[in-house]
Amino acid sequence: MDRAQLEALAPEIAYDVRMVTGTAVRHEIETAELEKSREHDTGRTRLVSFAVTESCLIHLRNMDDFLGGPADGRVTAADYVPGWTFERFLTAEERAAIDSSLSALTPERHAADPDWPLLRIAAGAFEAFNDFVDALDPEAATWFGDEIAEAALLTAWT
Repeated sequence: MDRAQLEALAPEIAYDVRMVTGTAVRHEIETAELEKSREHDTGRTRLVSFAVTESCLIHLRNMDDFLGGPADGRVTAADYVPGWTFERFLTAEERAAIDSSLSALTPERHAADPDWPLLRIAAGAFEAFNDFVDALDPEAATWFGDEIAEAALLTAWT
């Protein structure tokens, strides 16, 4: 993949960073709302909470694959940083739980833990992404500058 292609794909990668941090924060807000409205909730708060959770999990999995997964035809951090050998930021248990939560209708999906520590996991993802940006050449690092700043603000908000 040439440099122009990598630059063109940077906004797609940055989108996952923004979605992880944004949805992790939104999950905290929705969880608090769900707790406050549990007695008189019409289902909207619960629905939004689940949607935000699933969105965050999808983007966490995307980031984990980008930063530490095998290429398998996908763009990875190694395309941007030759020799990149970062390990996944999700633990094997977290990854299995995410995969189960987002799978087809299975008993594992039904049994998946809905109480995700998304802010903690998102902070780990953000730290791992910062390591990636630090390894980039200075010009390529600018492709992700706005997302790093936005994610830092959201992470600091918590």
